[in-house]
Amino acid sequence: MNKLRLCWPALLLCGPLHAAAAPQYSMTLLDQAHGVAVAINNAGLVAGNRWDSTLGSRTFRWSNGQYALLPDSFGLVYGISSQGHIAGVSQTYEEAGGQWMWSDGLVYHQGSLGGVPDVFPPAPGSWMYRFTRAQDVNGAGAVVAVTEAGSNSGTFLYANGKTTVLPMSQAIAINDAGQIAGNSDYAEPVNQAVLYDHGTLTRLGTLPTDGYAHSSARDINEAGAVVGASYFGNGAQVHTHSFLYQNGQMTPLSDFTTENMANAINNLGAVVGNFRVAGATDHGYLMLNGEQYDLNALVTNGGGWTISRAEDINDSGVIVGQACRNNGSDCVAMLLSPVPEPGAWMMLAAGLGLLGWRRLRS
Repeated sequence: MNKLRLCWPALLLCGPLHAAAAPQYSMTLLDQAHGVAVAINNAGLVAGNRWDSTLGSRTFRWSNGQYALLPDSFGLVYGISSQGHIAGVSQTYEEAGGQWMWSDGLVYHQGSLGGVPDVFPPAPGSWMYRFTRAQDVNGAGAVVAVTEAGSNSGTFLYANGKTTVLPMSQAIAINDAGQIAGNSDYAEPVNQAVLYDHGTLTRLGTLPTDGYAHSSARDINEAGAVVGASYFGNGAQVHTHSFLYQNGQMTPLSDFTTENMANAINNLGAVVGNFRVAGATDHGYLMLNGEQYDLNALVTNGGGWTISRAEDINDSGVIVGQACRNNGSDCVAMLLSPVPEPGAWMMLAAGLGLLGWRRLRS
């Protein structure tokens, strides 16, 4: 009886913790121009793309409230490393009549702008082009890049001054262990997501399908887990569903009933992506501990903005992407920061304090 009297003021000491509440987020708009935040690392460094009528298409970096444009030759951002390398592409140029066009893969790090080599030459022909982009970069500075040059298109790894042509049609992401997630249509009737691990290529397959079967990788974490979308259906009724590939198995994410795609996974297994809602509008989503959330339902200061894209998430749970208003005509880069709430340890400490106070009174 005395034990029960001591316990009831501090229920945490005598019973299970309360069910975890839905997370909450505070939104920060990173720029006033049309744009999107593409990537964030664990240090909180954000990289993204923007456009306005004065400066045109530019790229930016943001950290701790400080916003800065990257060199104007840097045209588009695609990825960022744990050490702050930013991978992307230069501006694309065209000569009169659009006969020639080209672009080069770039990496920006600590104020220095470097390029990746041209592994695949332009395809022969009267209309010639070469579009090379640095798709992603890891903490060691290893870059995965893609070249689109007609019949000479391909993808490669550029590390320590050496290039390695990869057995896939498109490399998407690389982790610090050197594992590469991408897509391949080589010797396959349909495109499928693949994982390349130091010389070994694994086709990830697709989710169960009733016809059309295709999958596309979007990100890989340090444990080698891959996320993306699997396509299924027949004819014009082709649909997409988010997947998670780990431990040799592809599984569907969530119970979405509309088009959806997973864009990123952090090292704790949290996933962000986009899903279709009524009116052909996209919303950003979060998958956390097996629960799916519309990010718009988690933001405490939405102010008329709709989170339309969730592009990346770091291990602190910070999410970057795009927010829109005015029926999608005004879209800017945004960042979502978790709103702290009292943790279990704080509640436990409060219970212990109350017990001590009651004993002193006794």
